[in-house]
Amino acid sequence: MNAGNSKNDDRDLKRLLNNWSVQAPVPPRFQEQVWRRIASAQLQAVPAASPWSAIKSWINSLQPRPAVAAAYVATLLTLGALLGWTQSRHASEQLSTDLRVRYLQSVDPYLASR
Repeated sequence: MNAGNSKNDDRDLKRLLNNWSVQAPVPPRFQEQVWRRIASAQLQAVPAASPWSAIKSWINSLQPRPAVAAAYVATLLTLGALLGWTQSRHASEQLSTDLRVRYLQSVDPYLASR
């Protein structure tokens, strides 16, 4: 492709685009339909009544963005791991206490009566 030929093509294209206009007629009741769509979109944008549905809609609005979704999943996994560790630590302490009491009772059977 020649550089000079490319410049002529660009000029011709610019001239053609500058002269181009849309001649299609507007559909009947177009403006009324536009305002109806705007009104229905505003009605849908009204916040939900319950807090759970507000949180759900907020989460759904974040999902299309991959970075936010990944951070959300990482946060939930971290929170789940932390809660699991806390639960297991509590269960381990309870088991340790039970085993300690059982051992003392096996060594000294009269300990339970005191």
